[in-house]
Amino acid sequence: MASPLVKRFSLALKRYLWILPVGPILGAGVGAGLSLLPVPPPRYSILGVLSYQRAGVSFSETGAAIVEQGQTLSPDILTAPDIIAPVAKEFRMDPELLLKSLRVRDPNAGDEKEKKKESGPPTLEVRFTDEKGERGEKITNTLMKLMVEKSRQLNAARVKGIIDAIRARLPQVIGELRAAERNLERYDRVEGAAILAAQNGALIESIATIGNQQRQLQLQLEGVTAQVRSLEQRLGLSVDDAYVSSALSSDPMLAQLRVQLQQVEAERLLQSQRLRPEHPQMQLLMQRQQSLETLLNRRAQEVVGGSMAGAKPLAATSRIRSSSSLDPARQQLANSLVSLKTQQETLQRQLTLSLKAERELRQEYAGVPNKQLERDRLAQQVALKKALYDRMQAKLVDSEAAEAETVSSLTIAQPAAIRSEEIAQKLSMRLTLPAGFAGGLVLSGALLLVLGMLDRRYQADSEIRSALAERDIKLLGILPELAARAPGLLPVLVEPSPSGEAYEQFRSNLRRLDSSLKVLLMSSVDVGEGKSVVAYNLAIAAARSGKRTLLIELDLRAPSAAKALRVAPDPDAVREPFHYYSSLNNCARMVPEVENLYIAPSPGPQNDCAAILESSEIRQLLLDARSRFDYVIVEATTLNNANDALLLESQTDGLILVARPGHTDKTAFTQRLDELTDEETSTIRLIGVAIDSADSPFELLEEELLLEEDAEAIDPMAAVDEWSIVRPSSNSVAARSKQR
Repeated sequence: MASPLVKRFSLALKRYLWILPVGPILGAGVGAGLSLLPVPPPRYSILGVLSYQRAGVSFSETGAAIVEQGQTLSPDILTAPDIIAPVAKEFRMDPELLLKSLRVRDPNAGDEKEKKKESGPPTLEVRFTDEKGERGEKITNTLMKLMVEKSRQLNAARVKGIIDAIRARLPQVIGELRAAERNLERYDRVEGAAILAAQNGALIESIATIGNQQRQLQLQLEGVTAQVRSLEQRLGLSVDDAYVSSALSSDPMLAQLRVQLQQVEAERLLQSQRLRPEHPQMQLLMQRQQSLETLLNRRAQEVVGGSMAGAKPLAATSRIRSSSSLDPARQQLANSLVSLKTQQETLQRQLTLSLKAERELRQEYAGVPNKQLERDRLAQQVALKKALYDRMQAKLVDSEAAEAETVSSLTIAQPAAIRSEEIAQKLSMRLTLPAGFAGGLVLSGALLLVLGMLDRRYQADSEIRSALAERDIKLLGILPELAARAPGLLPVLVEPSPSGEAYEQFRSNLRRLDSSLKVLLMSSVDVGEGKSVVAYNLAIAAARSGKRTLLIELDLRAPSAAKALRVAPDPDAVREPFHYYSSLNNCARMVPEVENLYIAPSPGPQNDCAAILESSEIRQLLLDARSRFDYVIVEATTLNNANDALLLESQTDGLILVARPGHTDKTAFTQRLDELTDEETSTIRLIGVAIDSADSPFELLEEELLLEEDAEAIDPMAAVDEWSIVRPSSNSVAARSKQR
């Protein structure tokens, strides 16, 4: 079997046969025309050499570096329009033609060994081709001078670019340097003293001094505390009580009031021995005593409240009198106790402040490393900015010096000179004519192959089989191409023929697939794919196998093909299609040449096909045919022309599609297959596909045949399942039709 590529080429050759001689004829014509062309004038090759010069005496590093960089000029730069255009204008030439005739190259490009062996500077070859040698030399010399000047301009532009870049960046660098210096200065103002104190040891010395002071204060505080405790034990008074007693005992008014009160108490005691308490004199003494006590309390509060705000209130007169009755010795001890208490509080306060100062100094000392690191970081920032600024200033000065001494990186090592002369030979027709013929033949073949590849139709049955295998759709038969008995008639196998074996195999495949299949619907995607040929010949094969077979033509959009079986359609059926299909006796005709075969010819094209196909007459006709015949084949309109086949499928046992290499469109065929096998949206039972006019008839997949034989040997029903399509088949399609 030929490959699909060869098949496509052969079909394209049949379809576009006129292309095959056109290519060689055109090629031969072109070859003959080339041989008749006049001989072009001689052309001169002019060669000039440019040399990269090394950096000479230079007072700047930038100038030397720019000269070295200029030694990497590419030919595209040296053949730029600003070099070509002036020369073309001067010598009145087309710039594009001048550029095509010019070639600049490195003679040692790609040869590293030769470069290493060379002792001189690298060179560039400037080669120019022209019809006039003298003019070519002038053009080449002018071009080389412009190339040298171009190199100098590029070097100057590089230096200028460096200077402009430095000047553009310099203000920003200066600003960053000033900002870094201000940050360091601000930090030194705040933290500089602490860092300096830590560096010279003053901070550690202060911490040690405060520690010594704390120890001395603690010793003094312990001594004063011991004295206070001793005096409190000796006086039997606390410090506050001692202060109050000392204050009251020192007040002269309290002493006078206390004396007067003692006198009144003494007189009252004497009078009480002879007078009753109700006596006026006793009452007077009582009032005087109360007045003195009131004055005593008031004065005591004044003394205590004015001298010591924190003193305890003196409520009882007896307490005031006892507190104000200290003798001079005890009064001196009380004053000493108060003085020691004051000294104790002073020492305690000094110790607290000393501890606080020590903590602050220690915290400051602990933060010194971080402060030093921060200052070092700021100082480093200043140093980096300063170094960058210094480098930029140095680079700017160096670049300005290089700008004054800019030179070209190229120099003319060898002026232009004629190196060779090319004299063209006239082309011989003995060579151009066969070469053109052969080239045209190859071009025609390539064009035919491209046209074949661009064809959207299947060109080989293997392509159709691949599409079916991808969708798990059964291939029911591969049928050969048949020849018609007469022009204009459908090719049918009325007489015994080897091609009939393919249709017998097709029929047996259907029987193995499902023995209950009785009413089959036959259609195709588009016209010309052989559905009528397959339907007629399958009916003939079924009739020859002994089955009473009926072929019903329900393609009401095309004329009947029953003349191929020598059956004439009813001429009145065109006007009365409903009456024609109302009974098998009206439409069924016996085929004289094939035993057991009957045909219901189509009445011809109808205007209201859908109404006829959905009528009760067609439904009853199919039911009668199912009951009276062993095999019923219904031919319907193609799917692309109408949905007639989809309307009839519910009244049959399933749909069989016919495909034909060279006629079936890939896109339309695969789209219809996907629609029919979609389990969610389609209710159509697709039994399988038959390939008509195949290039490899009688051929089925070997594994499918083996599966058939194994399934029949084990279990007949298993063979049916193996050949069944993805969707489950129904045992009673007639019952399914009634339910719908």
